[in-house]
Amino acid sequence: MKKLFLAAIAVFVFGVAAQAQSTGDGKVEIYGGYTFQHTRSDGDGLNLNGFNVGTNIWLNQNRKFGINGEYTFAQGSTTGVITVSNTVVSTDVRTRYNSFAAGPIYRFKTGRVKPFVRALFGATRVSNQVSFTNPLPNPGTRTRVSVDATSFTFIGGGGVDVDLTKDGRIAFRVGAVDYQFIKDSNIFNNQNGIRVSTGLVLRF
Repeated sequence: MKKLFLAAIAVFVFGVAAQAQSTGDGKVEIYGGYTFQHTRSDGDGLNLNGFNVGTNIWLNQNRKFGINGEYTFAQGSTTGVITVSNTVVSTDVRTRYNSFAAGPIYRFKTGRVKPFVRALFGATRVSNQVSFTNPLPNPGTRTRVSVDATSFTFIGGGGVDVDLTKDGRIAFRVGAVDYQFIKDSNIFNNQNGIRVSTGLVLRF
């Protein structure tokens, strides 16, 4: 699933980038970088680390209003307990998020510093692998169970980009802070949380 998401975003990003290079009008941005995500995870905090890549296509002459498409991958691990054969055992849980979303973006152009706000809608695939040591009659052996689900997601927030070059072709994303809502996928009761990301922005 992750490879499919990556292939889709790569084709889209490089396609629009190639078109933008041919016109030279600077209506397209591509960006990528590091992402940190914190979710409630059924009452217990879960920290995930990963990356995001995306593109902005500006729809008007002043480059203020456009469409933002983004793919994010993040993974993290935590521990818990479950009951197996009337015995409480500790578990190791590895969680992965694959999110793809798109929606409107608005940018405030103030010289080299360019704040923006956005609202994205799409889907998140939550993948969990739970492993634990079996109790009697098979002590010492390990069992792994995988559970996957895809749910609607909403991402809303904003950030700040700062131009690194005079022509504005390269910028640094100082930070983007978004709230992510993930509809209950029957894995966790509450998967909502905050995402923080940073990286580079290239304009064409």
